[in-house]
Amino acid sequence: MTDAARRAEAERAAVRAQEDCRQDDGPAVFRFLLRDADEEPNDPAVFVTAVHNWMVGEALLTGDGARFRIIGIEGEDAPTLAEHGLSAIFTVERA
Repeated sequence: MTDAARRAEAERAAVRAQEDCRQDDGPAVFRFLLRDADEEPNDPAVFVTAVHNWMVGEALLTGDGARFRIIGIEGEDAPTLAEHGLSAIFTVERA
């Protein structure tokens, strides 16, 4: 498979995942896997939000009130993440 074909498939998978995240014609829900700088799962391990366009350096607040800063984003185009309903992997640190 060529690079262009892989990118096109990843893009289609991401669109399908976003469509699958819609709840009864309501707003889209985006799920991000959280891990620390040592690539260990964070607690909480998943961040759920209606916002899809996060950037490195931004802070997020989890449901339990913990505040984290995004220090890395990976896999935004990875079809395997989309297959599992995830938008990307955020590497985070306490803010």
